[in-house]
Amino acid sequence: MILKIKMHLGLALIAAVCLVSFSGCGVGEPKTVKTKDGKFQVTIPGNWSSRKDLNDEAQLQVALLRQEMYLIVLSETRSSLRSTGLGGISIEKHSEITREALMQNAAGAKATGPTEVTIDGQKGIQYEIRGKVEGINAVYLHTTVEIDGQIHQILAWTLASKFEGNKENLQKVIKSFQSVSSKKDDAKQDPPKEATKKK
Repeated sequence: MILKIKMHLGLALIAAVCLVSFSGCGVGEPKTVKTKDGKFQVTIPGNWSSRKDLNDEAQLQVALLRQEMYLIVLSETRSSLRSTGLGGISIEKHSEITREALMQNAAGAKATGPTEVTIDGQKGIQYEIRGKVEGINAVYLHTTVEIDGQIHQILAWTLASKFEGNKENLQKVIKSFQSVSSKKDDAKQDPPKEATKKK
């Protein structure tokens, strides 16, 4: 799959620019969005929404259209990679292959990095990629991490003109990615205060 990922990012950017902005400017309460298999999730601000039109292969898709912020997660299990002879692939090599596939779709693409990031307690690597897609200058944050036997490509992007203002929010959503089982484990380790009060 890592060699066959279909990127519809340029179309997504163009479509989003043409859409009417959501009404209201409030952020709202944070909410979680799970992957298709229900095993992983991200936490997004209340004014973001789940999407189904950003990438056909994505396990998870979210966006804040009026600010042109988008994020998708593409995941592959070790077992599926073994079937293609890539079962032992490192996250560095996986990042290289998927990063090059992305850059082939962006004119004048340039990547900077890697930067080490921590996601759900695991070491990940992130690159910043700039390029022009369908005539639109865009900036992507391409993050790769392995969690629970799956290699995840977390891809966030926005317009180049909005990147500095949007970068912090994109990073927060990226770093919120976690295994649902991790969240359950955290809940077990940190019981509600009421449960620990002395009678």
